[in-house]
Amino acid sequence: MAKLGVLDLGSGYLKIVIADGDENPPTVLAAQQFRSKGINKGVIVKTSLARKVLKEALKQMENLEGDELKIYYILLSHPATKTENIKVNLQLGENPVDINEEHLTRLEKEVISKAKENGYEIIHIVPKFFYLDGEKYFEPLGLWASRIEGEYFVVKIPSSVVRNTERLLTSIGYKVGKLIFPPLAASQLLLNDEEEEINILIVDIGYTTSSFLYIKEGSPTEAGVIGLGVRNIAENLAKHYRIPSLKEIERLMEEYGFEYLLTEGEEITETVKIREDYQVSIKLSEFVQLFAEQLSTILESILLEAYKKGINLDRDIDSFVFVGGFAAIKGLKPLIEGILEKEVIVAKPVSIDSMEPNMDSPIFTPAVGALLLIDQLEDKFESFSDYFGIPEEKEETYKEVLISREIYEEPSEVEEKKGFFKRLITSIKRLISED
Repeated sequence: MAKLGVLDLGSGYLKIVIADGDENPPTVLAAQQFRSKGINKGVIVKTSLARKVLKEALKQMENLEGDELKIYYILLSHPATKTENIKVNLQLGENPVDINEEHLTRLEKEVISKAKENGYEIIHIVPKFFYLDGEKYFEPLGLWASRIEGEYFVVKIPSSVVRNTERLLTSIGYKVGKLIFPPLAASQLLLNDEEEEINILIVDIGYTTSSFLYIKEGSPTEAGVIGLGVRNIAENLAKHYRIPSLKEIERLMEEYGFEYLLTEGEEITETVKIREDYQVSIKLSEFVQLFAEQLSTILESILLEAYKKGINLDRDIDSFVFVGGFAAIKGLKPLIEGILEKEVIVAKPVSIDSMEPNMDSPIFTPAVGALLLIDQLEDKFESFSDYFGIPEEKEETYKEVLISREIYEEPSEVEEKKGFFKRLITSIKRLISED
């Protein structure tokens, strides 16, 4: 049995998935996450520490399955990631001929030639669509044409990041199969034929970086990475409360999330012990509101970066899809819907036989999606969109949550009670409005 290994090389956590590669689609055999060390914003900043933690994590995973893997496909997000859309064409002759793999290979070589850049490595060349004698197609193989034009989405990252990642894996006895952009891995699994007209923004808020991918009519169009993440939120909250350790702040973020904003229960006070003779009392109502405001700064940065690439919140985005560890935060979906006034989906791995119980979480969305991307390396023009998707049960919207808890009021009264929602919406839209 050929096994596939996927390593999501995050700054906060390492996510590792092992699958049976002989199955179509691959069957997930094991999935775990481990605390990461020595990595910051996609860069290996402490080699010895990163090497030690990674080696222990990989060995622990392989002990679960009894086999040693030598090659891992790596998910990596870096702030210097670049993307572009490239058009190429090929004149096939005066008379139409059958489009075959050789023609598509020649087009890809043209893309590589145009996309080459000193100091950068191309990690993805994704075909978006083709024009055969002026007619648009998505699957050109076997069709007739005398001229073929193709548009491709290209992702590049700094060469130093590629080489240093390869050296890290090599130093502990492994090889890198391919570097993969996390939101692109997830995107392979989100749309079916009926949803290809929907324009979505996939967002992955990581520990030290946050990445996004814009899907327009079923094809990747723009992407970006910013150097902000969960650690920035935790640091700002720790500074506000004068708590030297981030662990307690991160614990509160994970334990309570944003659900307290949707309730009218009694005030909860958490006591954080700093040292034997000093402790800090934190009112949950204040903490969660500050947490939401800190999150809004990251959303602002993501949407501003998207706007610079020509993506307008009101006009171009139908839905937001959140993936990765932060997407598992309690109450995130209704909070973001309240802030952005758009549909929000938290994507989890679904439709996998013998699913590991701990995989029912958006934490593993990019890694499981990468399994299908690996499959597509062998057959680039087949779709595996049914393997991964949105859970059948519909999650409640922000308004539905308020109604179910009998605290829904008319919009003006809700805004008065939870006034920071209005401030966040106004702030974000002011930054990215066309005016």
